[in-house]
Amino acid sequence: MGGLASDLAAAEANLDREVKATARRDDDARKAATRQAERDAARRRQAEKRHAQEIARISQPIVRYVHEVRTIPAPKPEILRVLYLTANPEKDLRTEVEVHHVQQAVRAATHRDLIEIVYRPAATPEDLLSGLNDIRPHVVHISGHAGEAAVTFDNASVDTPEGMPEFRSL
Repeated sequence: MGGLASDLAAAEANLDREVKATARRDDDARKAATRQAERDAARRRQAEKRHAQEIARISQPIVRYVHEVRTIPAPKPEILRVLYLTANPEKDLRTEVEVHHVQQAVRAATHRDLIEIVYRPAATPEDLLSGLNDIRPHVVHISGHAGEAAVTFDNASVDTPEGMPEFRSL
């Protein structure tokens, strides 16, 4: 009987070893499955993170700076245009002398090339309007007579010059 008892004890020991080995294998398989699931979850999180970064990148406007050196020319100085009208139908003003003095002063000026005077003697209201439209002056100077609220212009007649109060105060 001694052999039977020892066989039984050996069989129980083998059974214990097999149960423990099976438990260890099951435990190792569970741990391996958990590690695999964690690796899969980490890969999925990485893929989602890359996708979110790509979406953020393409949804942002793209700004590119071009460093190009350009020389912008200085603006050309504009010539000061002056419309100079005189009207003296009564022949009591010295408008020609006044025009002469203004022209001499401009000729003596440092920047005389930047001033253009367009002189219109015996000016009529039509001369004023055509000068404003044609020349587009910066300055309009009228030498002549004026009443309380009107400028006296010439009537453009060679035989019977008279004044014509045409333009009321602006």
